[in-house]
Amino acid sequence: MKSNNLFKRNLVFLLSLGTLILSGVATYSSFLYKQSTETSAAVGNYTTNPNTYYTSVENKTQNQLLWGLHDLMISTHRTYTHYDDMGKYNYQSYTDKDPNNSNNILAWYSRASIPKAWSGGLYDREHVWPQSLSENLFGKTGAGSDMHHIRPTIININGTRGNKLFGNVGNSYSTVTYGTNNLISKYTSNIFEPHDQVKGDAARIIMYLYVHYNSSKALGNGSNVESYTTTLPITNVIQGATNKAAFDLLLNWHELDPVDNLEIARNNQVAIYQGNRNPFIDRPEFASYIWGEAAAPTALSISPNTYSIAINEEKTLSVTPTPTNANKSVNWSSSNSNVVGVTNGIIKGISAGTATITAASTLNSSVKATATVTVSHVGVTSVSLPSTITMNLNETQTIIPTFVPSNASNKNVTWNSSNTSVATIHSTSGLVTAKKVGNSTITVTTQDGNKVATSALEVTEVGGAEVTYTVSSTTSVTTSGTQPPGSTATYSQTYSATPGQHTKGNSATLTLQKYLGYKINKIILSMRSNKSNGAGKLDYSSNGGSSYINIIPESAFNTSNWNGAYIDTSYVDIEKSLNIIATSSDIIFKITATVNSLYCESFTIVYDTYVVLDSLQIVSSPTQMSYFEGEGFNYAGLKVLAHYSNNTSNDVTEDVDINPDPLTYGTTYVTISYTDGEVTKSVNLNGISVTKLVLSSIVINSCPYVTTYPLGSTQDFMGLTLLATYTNGHTAIINDGYTTSLNTMLLGEQVVNVTYGDKSTSFDAYITNENANVGVNVTPLQQAIAWSNYFLELTSPTCLEMSGNFSPYWSKLKTEFNYFTSASKNQLFYNGSNNSTIDEAIERYIFIVKNYSSLDDFITNSENETLNANIKENLFYKNDNYLLQLVIFLSLL
Repeated sequence: MKSNNLFKRNLVFLLSLGTLILSGVATYSSFLYKQSTETSAAVGNYTTNPNTYYTSVENKTQNQLLWGLHDLMISTHRTYTHYDDMGKYNYQSYTDKDPNNSNNILAWYSRASIPKAWSGGLYDREHVWPQSLSENLFGKTGAGSDMHHIRPTIININGTRGNKLFGNVGNSYSTVTYGTNNLISKYTSNIFEPHDQVKGDAARIIMYLYVHYNSSKALGNGSNVESYTTTLPITNVIQGATNKAAFDLLLNWHELDPVDNLEIARNNQVAIYQGNRNPFIDRPEFASYIWGEAAAPTALSISPNTYSIAINEEKTLSVTPTPTNANKSVNWSSSNSNVVGVTNGIIKGISAGTATITAASTLNSSVKATATVTVSHVGVTSVSLPSTITMNLNETQTIIPTFVPSNASNKNVTWNSSNTSVATIHSTSGLVTAKKVGNSTITVTTQDGNKVATSALEVTEVGGAEVTYTVSSTTSVTTSGTQPPGSTATYSQTYSATPGQHTKGNSATLTLQKYLGYKINKIILSMRSNKSNGAGKLDYSSNGGSSYINIIPESAFNTSNWNGAYIDTSYVDIEKSLNIIATSSDIIFKITATVNSLYCESFTIVYDTYVVLDSLQIVSSPTQMSYFEGEGFNYAGLKVLAHYSNNTSNDVTEDVDINPDPLTYGTTYVTISYTDGEVTKSVNLNGISVTKLVLSSIVINSCPYVTTYPLGSTQDFMGLTLLATYTNGHTAIINDGYTTSLNTMLLGEQVVNVTYGDKSTSFDAYITNENANVGVNVTPLQQAIAWSNYFLELTSPTCLEMSGNFSPYWSKLKTEFNYFTSASKNQLFYNGSNNSTIDEAIERYIFIVKNYSSLDDFITNSENETLNANIKENLFYKNDNYLLQLVIFLSLL
C-alpha cells in the first residue's frame, strides 16, 4: 500500500484548524481588518441642487470643464469624514441601503443584499481606487475618507480585487461572487473586471477621483497643488498602455452601464454628508465631452437644403448639429449615385437629374439631415488657349484650356501639334514635349460642340554658357569660350599616331574636372569618318569612370544617330541634348570606334550653373550625448549646416537623418546625413555614449489566443505579447524570446509563469481532458495520473479550507472524468500499473464519498455494476490515519 505522507505532513495544520473551528475562534479574515479607535463622527447636513450645482461650468471648452469641475468638487467638499466612519457610525446603511429591505445594504460588485450592521466579518470598506495605487493619497483621512469612493464589499471579493487594475480580462479568467444569484466578477492575476451592471458605477467613481484629487498642476491648469491632491495617473488603476486607452475603457464602461436609480440615490446621500456631488452621475455627458468625442446631436441641418450644379461640378456641403457643440461626424449617402456622387460631404454631378443627399449622425443614425441636388448639363460655348507659348529644348509642359462657361459639363478635348519634329503633345492630357528648336501650332478641339482654339509654340535653344575643347595632341586640348571658373579639362586617346583619330577598337576620353555645381545641357562634337561604313558610340561617366551611361548607341556613322556624319574630309557638328548634373568633380565623355576610323577635332559643352550640395558641418552638438539603449536621438541643441557649391549655406537640422536611431548599445558616434537632389553628404558626431538597458519589469500585454489546452497537447502561445519596462522608463512590446512554465500534463487551472530576461509575469490557463489525443499525445495511464493529481490538489486541506465548499471542485472533477477514455478509466480503477498517485487519489475519494455522498455520483450509470462492486470490495480499506483525515474533512465541508 502507499504511504500517507501527504496526510502526515498536514496533520498538525489540520488538528490546529479543527481546534480553531471547534473553539469558535474568529476566522483568518477577521484578523486582517481591525476596528478603528476613532470615537466621533463628523458629517455635515448639506443641501445641494443638481439642477443648479453645475452653473459655473456650463458652456465651457473641454479643458475648461475639466478644470472647472475640479475646482467645484474641492470648493463644495466641505466635510471630510474618516474612513472608519463608514463602519463605526453605520453611514453605509444610508449610502448603500437596499431599497427592498431597510435592514440590509447592497454589497459592492456582487449587489448581494446583506445585513447593514458593521462587524468586520462579512464586508469591508473598499477604496475603489486602491490605496497602493494612489501614490499613498488614499489612506483613512482626507482623500481616503471620501464617501463617493468607499464601498461596502464582501471580504473575499475585496481580497480578490486587491490592487488589480480595472480592465477587461479576455477569454481566460477566474470568477468571484458571494452567495447565489448575485453578480459575478472576473479576474486574472493582474486584472479585475466587474459585472457589466457595475462597470459604469466603477467608471464614474474613478473619473470623479481623477478629477477631484489630481492637483490643478497635474491637470495642466497652472502650478497649484491643493490640499489632499497629488498626481494620479489614470493608468495607475485602469488597464491601458496609454492615457487614451485607459479613458477609452472608462468611457466604454460608462456607456455600457448607464446611471441608475441606486447611483442617483447614493450620490444624493453622500452630497448631504460631504457637500459635493459626483458630476458624472448627475451629468453623464460630461465624461464623453472631456475625454471622448462630443455627444450625439439631437438634430442636424444642411443649409441651404437645395442645390443646382452642372455635370462634373463639385460643391462642398456642411452640416450643423444641434446643440452646436455636439458631435459633427456624419455618414453621407446619395439616393441616386448615378446622378449625384457624395464623398465626405463633397457632391459631384454625374448626370442630369435630381437626387437626395443624406447626412446621418455616426453616433445616432436616426438623426439625419437632407438636401435636394439638381444636376443639369451645361454646354461649352467657347474654348481658348494662350496666343503664344515658349519652351526650352527638352522641356515638358501641360497646357490648360479655358472653357466658357467655366462650369461646362463636358471638358473633354483632343490635342494636336502641327510639327511633331519640333514638339509632340499628348492627345488628351495636353502634355507637350519640346523636341528641337523650331515652331509648331498647338490645336485643341472640344468634344462638346467641336469648339477650336490654337496657340503658336516656339522651342528655343537652352540658355547657358558654352566652352569648346579642341584636340591639339593625342594627350591635350586647348580651351576657348567660357570655361566654368576653376575648372580644367584633360584629354587622352588610345590610338597614339594621329591626334583626334580613333581606329577600330580605340577610344578617346575628355575629362571635365571641377564641374561640381554645373549642369551640362548639351554636347556638340565636330566629327567625320573616313569610310561610309564607319561606326562607333558615345558614353559618359559622372563617377570617375566606374560606370558609363550611353548617349549615342553603337551605330553606323552615316545614320541619324550621328547626324549622317560620313564626309571623308569635312567635319560635321553632332548635337546631343543632355541633362547631366555634376554630383562629383569629374565628368568623362568617351568616344569609341567600333568599325573603321572616327575623327573628332573638338568637344563643345553647353552648361548652366547648378547649385549642388557640397558638404555638411555640425555647428553645435546636441545637449544630450548620453543615452540608454533603444532611446531615440534627441535633436535638442543640434545645429547642422549644409554648404553648397555656390558658397551658400542652409540650416538643415530638421531634415537630417541619424544612424543609428534608436541608439544601440556601445555606440560612440552617430552618422548625420542629408540628401539634396541626387547628392548625399554625411558627417560623424563623436562623443556619444549608450548605456545598456536594464529590464525592470514585465507584464502581460495580451494573452495567447488560446488559454485552454487539451491534456498533453503542444503548447501554442500565438497572440501572447509582453509589455517590458526598463530602468529609464522605456517600454517595449515583446512578442518572442520569452519562456513559459506551461505544463500540459498537469490537469486543471494553472498559473503560467512567463519569463523574459530575469523578470517574470503570468497568465491563467486551463488544462482539460476534453479533446485530449489519448494514445498519441498522452497515454491512458498518464491521463489517469493527471486526473489523480488534480483530485489530490482540489481535495487538499488548504484548498477546502479556503473555499469552504467542495461542490465547485466536485463539479470540475466530474467534468474532467467524463472526458476519460475507457482505457484511462480502467487505469484509474484497476491500476494495473500499481501507481502510488492513483492509489492515493482513489483512497481519499472513497472515504470522502462513503461518508459524504454516493459512489454513484462519480461512477455513471453506464459503468459496469461489476466494476462498482470490485471497487467497493477491493478499495474500501481504511485505517486510523484515514479515519482521522475523514473527520477533519467533514468538519470543513
